[in-house]
Amino acid sequence: MVITIKPHHYMDIIKLYGSGLTQFVPDTEYQHAFYRIGNEILNNPDAELQFTLDCDDVCAPCKFKGLQECQDIVVNLPGYTSKDAYNKMIDGRLMDLLDLKDDKIYRSREFCRLLYAHKKVIFDVWQIEAQETTERRYELFCKGCERYLQDEPSMDIRLITPTPEYKSRIMDYKAEFLLNNDSMDGTAGLQDAETFEEWMQALNDNSCEETVRPGMVPATLWIALDEQENLVGMIQLRHRLNDYLMNFGGHIGYSVRKTQRRKGIATRMLSLALNESKKLGITRCLITCYKDNIASAKTIMNNGGVLENEVNEGGRITQRYWVNL
Repeated sequence: MVITIKPHHYMDIIKLYGSGLTQFVPDTEYQHAFYRIGNEILNNPDAELQFTLDCDDVCAPCKFKGLQECQDIVVNLPGYTSKDAYNKMIDGRLMDLLDLKDDKIYRSREFCRLLYAHKKVIFDVWQIEAQETTERRYELFCKGCERYLQDEPSMDIRLITPTPEYKSRIMDYKAEFLLNNDSMDGTAGLQDAETFEEWMQALNDNSCEETVRPGMVPATLWIALDEQENLVGMIQLRHRLNDYLMNFGGHIGYSVRKTQRRKGIATRMLSLALNESKKLGITRCLITCYKDNIASAKTIMNNGGVLENEVNEGGRITQRYWVNL
């Protein structure tokens, strides 16, 4: 069942979880369903959510609910006496700043990761509340996110630059992608290289401005190894953008072998590569993906990516996300 919920209600649930609360109980005064929705979200990180500015599943049984409008009042909030108007202002800001769509379904854990990546929006949204109140909200919300996400399956990944000792693993990686007819993004043309040595020479040439080949930009490529030293992915960071990369390719490209997907590897790889970007002095990182690549879009947003626009690339729509570092 999809939960229809206002963004601020979701954030309140996570904030209260951060305060140490583990089980919500019914509110006999207001008679709303906050306890039921809160418990469902805490107990099921895969719960499906749909966001709204209007009456949601929390409000539905509340004694203050009118015709799609809250009849309760607020005090000590300059410019507002209607709780409905104030909440709509808060939720409208959240919808805009986080680019939330009211016709899209979000999974709770994924949405929590998105919120945590953009946690400082709290200071932009709750501007008229007392500073100490907003700071406390921010503190508890961060604790709630960390607690909610702490049991998320993760994998210890490290990025290293390729050397000849990894030749067999790299060529096996290539073979698996070719067998599955998968796109080898972030591999610096591995699919077209006739030999490992040819590919390594191109990597070396394109690693700095002084030797970069015509039409290319300087870039760094890493292979991603798991705890057992298996090669699970590749990721490439371009040090600067040319016209094509600015429109379509972005700073970072990556791929994960088919047998290792849905384990959070791409999210971890991208996080590590973004840290390397900062070392190069990159303050805003452009990352792109095709609109129909939902998994990649989630990976980007989980790392703080904000969609700027969509562009047509040969009949396919490319989404352009920016990450502020």
